[in-house]
Amino acid sequence: MSIEGRQLFADLINRLVNELGSRRAFARKIGVTSSAVSGWQECKSIPDLENLTAIAAYSGYSIQELQNMLIGKTEVSQVSEIAQIKNKIQTMKVHDLTQIYRLVSDRLVAIAESAG
Repeated sequence: MSIEGRQLFADLINRLVNELGSRRAFARKIGVTSSAVSGWQECKSIPDLENLTAIAAYSGYSIQELQNMLIGKTEVSQVSEIAQIKNKIQTMKVHDLTQIYRLVSDRLVAIAESAG
């Protein structure tokens, strides 16, 4: 693992922690201890495959993207737009989700009607 890759991964973990509001909340969400998250944030350790899988499932990144990030091959900004949207949806409030649901439903109806 490269130092640059570990720092990219630490930046991602910091962003995810900030989105949930605390290290403890993020740790609970993916099923690890706060000290494990702290180690990732400080580039002192890297997650094992099981924890990497949990981070991937929560964040919207693929396991391969996270592994590439750790070895310095992938920038955080190179993650697909869909993955970023998925990650935001997972942390949204119900009110915001209902607005998105309405927009998506209206868009799908319009597509179906135009297709005939």
